[in-house]
Amino acid sequence: MTDRITLITMMEKLGSKNAYEVYEKMKSRLTNFNSSWIKTITYDNRKKFAYHHKIARGLNVKTYFTRSYTFKDKGTIENRTGVNKRFCLRK
Repeated sequence: MTDRITLITMMEKLGSKNAYEVYEKMKSRLTNFNSSWIKTITYDNRKKFAYHHKIARGLNVKTYFTRSYTFKDKGTIENRTGVNKRFCLRK
């Protein structure tokens, strides 16, 4: 997860792409923040985000989805993924 303004990036190792596991990890990370800080959450169109409505209700935020096959909608996260890959490959 990446905050678009501050570029703070949070990563978790997942055992699978199971939607419930992704939901639990996101919930545990996002509930540590003051709820007024989080306004919206944008997701990829993937099955692993099937519980997006639970996160939206729990945090009282609006959720959005990117358009399929459109990298323009998620430039920040694509950039952070590239930075992470470059950093991890150096080790």
